[in-house]
Amino acid sequence: MRIGILGLGRIGAFHAETLSGLDAVESLVVTDPFADAAKAAAERFGLTWWTRPRPCWPPAWTASSWRPRRTRTPR
Repeated sequence: MRIGILGLGRIGAFHAETLSGLDAVESLVVTDPFADAAKAAAERFGLTWWTRPRPCWPPAWTASSWRPRRTRTPR
């Protein structure tokens, strides 16, 4: 399985740690607009990092970002 993680805050870092330890995950990419966050997670878990997602790779992404409580989700 090839997976990408969008956002490396507390939850994204948790996903990176968990997914990087699974045998079924052959490739894991982390991305965050803040290069320091992406680079730190990549170095910590031995992953590839980008500052923005790239189309067509990997086929599965998990978004790990927060939403302020007052923001409405469109329906």
